[in-house]
Amino acid sequence: MIPAITEVGRRFERNNYFLPQLMPAPEAMKEGLNYLEPILAKQGGGPREKVNIILRTVKGDIHDIGKNIVALILKNHRF
Repeated sequence: MIPAITEVGRRFERNNYFLPQLMPAPEAMKEGLNYLEPILAKQGGGPREKVNIILRTVKGDIHDIGKNIVALILKNHRF
C-alpha cells in the first residue's frame, strides 16, 4: 500500500491528479489497514513488557495515514 499512496502523492505533485482523485486515497488506505489489522494480530507473539506509546493527529485529518501505519506496525510487534 505504501508504494501506491506514494504514487498518488507523486501524481498530485506533477499535477496529474487533482483533489477529486486525491481524496479517496486516504480512505482506501484506511480500509486496507482495517483489513490487515486482524490478520497481523493473529501473527502476534508472546507477551511483551508493558510500554505506553501515544500517537495522535487532529481528528478527521486525512494526514493520519502515517500514524495509522505506525500504530499497526507497533501492534503487530506486540506494543
